Amino acid sequence: MRFTTSPRRRMLTALAGLGMLASIVGTGSATAVPNTGSGAAPGQCAGPDIARVCVDTDSTRGTIEYWSYTSYPNGDRCNLVLQLMDGDWPVFTTPFACGTNFTSHTPGGLANPAAGHSYHAELQVHWSDGRVDHYASPSVTFN
Repeated sequence: MRFTTSPRRRMLTALAGLGMLASIVGTGSATAVPNTGSGAAPGQCAGPDIARVCVDTDSTRGTIEYWSYTSYPNGDRCNLVLQLMDGDWPVFTTPFACGTNFTSHTPGGLANPAAGHSYHAELQVHWSDGRVDHYASPSVTFN
């Protein structure tokens, strides 16, 4: 079995040092096929500390990974919609409950991304009073 250290895993390791890892849910990712090309530059996160959305390439597995994490201290009443976007087109759309305190939302990754395509993740926070907050990660291009 071979293990690699992705930027996402390094972030989770850093959070574990802060005592936050115990409340993370779903840190796995989708089964991927071997890489048939080279990966793009590492991805990034965006959004406020309370609602971050991230995207990254995993050139070892040939996937695009995306996830979000939220930190709502009072279990605020809201629902999340996390999307992986290929340009302006949604590839995956996954709903989540907001959760209480630090919560990771990891639906899995995209196997066999198209070379030259630009991918990013979007997070929508749907509040019980009807407001919707939108956050988008920076883009990564799979080569």
